[in-house]
Amino acid sequence: MSALTSIIKFLFGSKADKDRKEIQPYVDKIKAVYPTIEALSNDELREHSAALRKRIADFIAADEAHIVVPDGVIEIGFAAFYDCKNLKSISLPKGVTEICENTFRGCSDLVTVDMPGVKKIGNEAFCYCESLIINELPRNLKELGVEAFYRCKSIER
Repeated sequence: MSALTSIIKFLFGSKADKDRKEIQPYVDKIKAVYPTIEALSNDELREHSAALRKRIADFIAADEAHIVVPDGVIEIGFAAFYDCKNLKSISLPKGVTEICENTFRGCSDLVTVDMPGVKKIGNEAFCYCESLIINELPRNLKELGVEAFYRCKSIER
């Protein structure tokens, strides 16, 4: 290490020092709460964990309800949105050409899917999407998987 680097580090501190100062308030908060958590029984801890999961789910529910997949994505992978109960609509870019197996399986509140470039819909891709409404499949659809829309009660035949 050069003399100049040592002087700069002495005057301004290192990157590690800056990072430590930035996260220290969070560490202090965790340390303050830790005795309370440590005193909980396993059942109480499970109860608190469930309540926290619910608070987080409620907080992000609006963000999960309507998803716009960004340009550059070409495939929605296997079970990518499996059982996303809060998902109501999704918009795929033209570059997405394939929706894989079970991608939206169990998304019971999913109502609309904008899929202009899709050429292939995998097996059971929308299985149990009971609220899904699709009036017309994409024009360039070449392959439709087995039971792709199984138990989709709202689809017009």
